Amino acid sequence: MQRLDNARSKLAEVQDRRKRLTADIKRLEDAQGGTENPTDRKAIEDALAQLRANLEPSVSEEQDRQTKETECEDEVRVERAKLSELQDQLERLDTTLENSIRQSSSPQ
Repeated sequence: MQRLDNARSKLAEVQDRRKRLTADIKRLEDAQGGTENPTDRKAIEDALAQLRANLEPSVSEEQDRQTKETECEDEVRVERAKLSELQDQLERLDTTLENSIRQSSSPQ
């Protein structure tokens, strides 16, 4: 369960980073349209190129983290199913033991 929590936390961090980068790109694209100064326009273009370069690996990392989260969720489901089966076995053994005790203590 701890691995699942960790996977979810890391995925949330990557998603937040991607959202911030996307918002920054949108903000600069909007600013770029209203800029006529060639120096400012160049600075915005450079900043956009850098942000887009940072966004690409972030998207890839997010996909990797989603895959990891899914794997961890699957592991938790499998382990919960195993636990449920073990609990069922324990209950059956307990019932068998109780019946055996009753039979041996009842007068014949």
